[in-house]
Amino acid sequence: HLRDRVASNVAAGLAAELVDPAGARAIEPQLGTELTGAAWFPDEAQIDPPQLLRALVAAVARAGITVKSGVTVSSLHVERDACRGVVLDRGDILHADAVLLAAGSWSSLVPGVPKAVPAVRPVRGQLVQLEERPPRLSRIVFRAGGYVVPRGDGRIICGSTMEDVGHRREVTAAGVHAILGAAIRIAPALAQAEMSRVWCNFRPHASGGPLVGASPLAGLFLATGHHRNGILQAKITAEAAAASLLAA
Repeated sequence: HLRDRVASNVAAGLAAELVDPAGARAIEPQLGTELTGAAWFPDEAQIDPPQLLRALVAAVARAGITVKSGVTVSSLHVERDACRGVVLDRGDILHADAVLLAAGSWSSLVPGVPKAVPAVRPVRGQLVQLEERPPRLSRIVFRAGGYVVPRGDGRIICGSTMEDVGHRREVTAAGVHAILGAAIRIAPALAQAEMSRVWCNFRPHASGGPLVGASPLAGLFLATGHHRNGILQAKITAEAAAASLLAA
């Protein structure tokens, strides 16, 4: 599997190489003794989603776009077989030439979405945040069953479960146990780190992959169903959705 991953990255012009245990520990000294080999992706990067969202909100405000917080869409507003806005929870209609559905794992719950649009269902993922100061772990590390993402300021995000339980927003003992077990196998020193936060959220899963572009209903466009890659594909999704909308 690692050989295939490295080969596909190299073929795409990306930096990647197989390393033996000694080479892997030279890159990340905190790795555990179970290691038998690894793949090294030196250009791998990360985004802190909450900070990205704050920056996006600020950029939207500077662009003069109105954001309605705390408002629920009761249904799509359909006129003459075309989506022409949304009905808000107070009964007001927000009229629009086009509507972009980007409601994540709740996309299929919006009344009025055509049945021909593939269903988007939630897949729960639990996460654990550890903290160690000064930080010792410095690299993102994946292994079968889990991953650790050091943020560089002492925070380490550990994840994650994949649970088909609907929209049950629960952090479970079994989930936390599995995540911590995987994290400590990756880097045994994390057993001494402080556990500062646990939480969960939902990945929007569509069986055929991401739903981006025009829908079967005129005036309704889609940007959802990215499963666990939404934040990674945000830019290309925004560009594709905008192009589809403006071309209509």
